[in-house]
Amino acid sequence: MVAQNDEITRMLGKNMIDLIINKLFKNTVYVEFSDKWISVKHVETGKTFEDKPLLAVKQNKKGKNIVFAVGAEVEQLKNDTTISIHNGFFHPRVCINDFEIAQATLMHFIRKALNKKILFKPIIIMHPKGDLKEGLSQIEDRAIKELATAAGAQKCYVWVGRRLKDVEMISLNFPTQNDPIVLE
Repeated sequence: MVAQNDEITRMLGKNMIDLIINKLFKNTVYVEFSDKWISVKHVETGKTFEDKPLLAVKQNKKGKNIVFAVGAEVEQLKNDTTISIHNGFFHPRVCINDFEIAQATLMHFIRKALNKKILFKPIIIMHPKGDLKEGLSQIEDRAIKELATAAGAQKCYVWVGRRLKDVEMISLNFPTQNDPIVLE
């Protein structure tokens, strides 16, 4: 009986240590996106940032393009002739239209969801939404993977299917009915 109690105490201690390590050091980011909205969730903390995938770009004094505004606030700037408004995810046939704009948008949303400087590269689960009856093409798979990598992912999973549960994302144990496309 004492040995069994010691085993339970050791397991609880290990689970507690794993929980603390996951909270402090692991960054799993779940990105659901379409041309109309983007949602980025830091799975370990539950912090989510959602908005329209719009980006306002303005040239600084040196002629370099800088991000001026992101999301719904961009719509308020439509009459400003000094900015250009972009949606890197808007295209009638594919899920990414402008790679650089989509990358800048994704990076902004990840920073907002993590609400801190990223010390450890996140594991990013990309979940494209929309009409995907035919699935994703190989080109889309690669573009999504490269988008997540360019945004700072240490590893990227592309998931098509139902919304994932937090426990599935943290453990990277996805449902078997729609296995994720693993891109490393």
